Amino acid sequence: GQLPEGAVAQRSLSAGELLPAGAVGPAQEQNLRSILIEVAEGLPADVRAGDYADLWALPDQSSQSAAAGRADAPQAELVAQNLIIVSIGQKDTGLVSGTTVSVEVLVPVELVRPVLTAAGGQGPLVLVPTGQSS
Repeated sequence: GQLPEGAVAQRSLSAGELLPAGAVGPAQEQNLRSILIEVAEGLPADVRAGDYADLWALPDQSSQSAAAGRADAPQAELVAQNLIIVSIGQKDTGLVSGTTVSVEVLVPVELVRPVLTAAGGQGPLVLVPTGQSS
């Protein structure tokens, strides 16, 4: 069909990719920012661009082992919900952080600060897929 006047892509598109109707919307509704984050390896194999996911921050390994068994031990924290996965990059292995995967996500403007704060933190980040886009 025809694209509406002023339409913008709601996610990254590859050359030759068919454009689903759900990937296009009016420009005035575009309040998402693209952020590249390093997440701990472990995304399910069927996760793909356009899927939704929640971002969780895990406790730093050093603080977690020091507080093991205590009632006040650090817990995983929900950072942001309903992020849209744009692309999944290559695995990278660091000396300290273990294996990570670069993932580009679309983040609502009001959640950019907590996502960037978590990305700069000491603990690993985990994306938990919540479903596929329409």
